[in-house]
Amino acid sequence: MKKTLAAVALTATLCLPAVADDSVAIAPDKIRPLLIGATVPSTKLVAADGQAVDLAAVLSRKPTVVVFYRGGW
Repeated sequence: MKKTLAAVALTATLCLPAVADDSVAIAPDKIRPLLIGATVPSTKLVAADGQAVDLAAVLSRKPTVVVFYRGGW
């Protein structure tokens, strides 16, 4: 019985961060978007070939439209 309770408590403790993660908005009106004309933050992304890409450097080359897909699965 004690082992079962300990296992349940440990599992609940380990799962708590996944439940508390707020990096994905729970509703479309709860997002924090980049506004039109806003400067893109300096961010490193990984390209399909595995190379690191500086997003700001890529976007500074020419006018760009960035589309974000909100995938909350």
